[in-house]
Amino acid sequence: MQFALLSRLAEVTYPYGARLLHKHLEAAGFAVSEASVSRVLLDLDDAGLTSRAGSKGRLITDAGRQLVRAMRESRDRDAELARALDISTIEQVFDLLHARRGVESEAARAAAEHITDAELDELKALLGQHRDHLMRGTDGRQCALVFHRRVTQISGNPLLVTLGSTILSDQLDYLEGVLDVVAAFRGSADESPNDHSLILEALAARDPDAAERAMRNHLSRLLQDLKDFAASDNTPALSRVLRVMQG
Repeated sequence: MQFALLSRLAEVTYPYGARLLHKHLEAAGFAVSEASVSRVLLDLDDAGLTSRAGSKGRLITDAGRQLVRAMRESRDRDAELARALDISTIEQVFDLLHARRGVESEAARAAAEHITDAELDELKALLGQHRDHLMRGTDGRQCALVFHRRVTQISGNPLLVTLGSTILSDQLDYLEGVLDVVAAFRGSADESPNDHSLILEALAARDPDAAERAMRNHLSRLLQDLKDFAASDNTPALSRVLRVMQG
């Protein structure tokens, strides 16, 4: 409600009283009393976001305008990010893998410089679980995803961690199903844990160049597998799989 009040005050150049603001909130779907509006306005006054204009009502302050602007920009960014992560075409899957290759390669390089023995043991356990799933014929994609997420987190770079959490968001887990279909058709299901093993070896050696190269090669292979599969008149089938996986 506070943001709705501030937004309304930011849209006008004259004082607005509690009664008018109450009507505005009611029209916007807020179930709130005029007395509650008055109490919130007092809180906004105390915070320096609004100021009294005598008996005429409230005006928004410069600090209030800055807050409204910042919150609107944040909402716009969130909406833009949501659109970017709403992946529904094979072309968008390619775009995501390209983005992952850039971010995760740099994250692997940084991780090689920061990784601890305990973190190495954690990655080894994930790799072992992934291989066990493949041997039993069960779904090991979550192990693979967590491996990638942990590498970005271990990087210690706040920007890479944030970017990694975005491009490896759990809302995109369904895309792994598309890559699994590609791997099954191409007989390359065993290659991902082998790639992860090379990444792990480079991290254990604390070799940034090798870690970056191993991660880049891994994601480049995934990209190439997807390109080759799509080029074999399989794009319509992949699109159907994507729709099913997306739910």
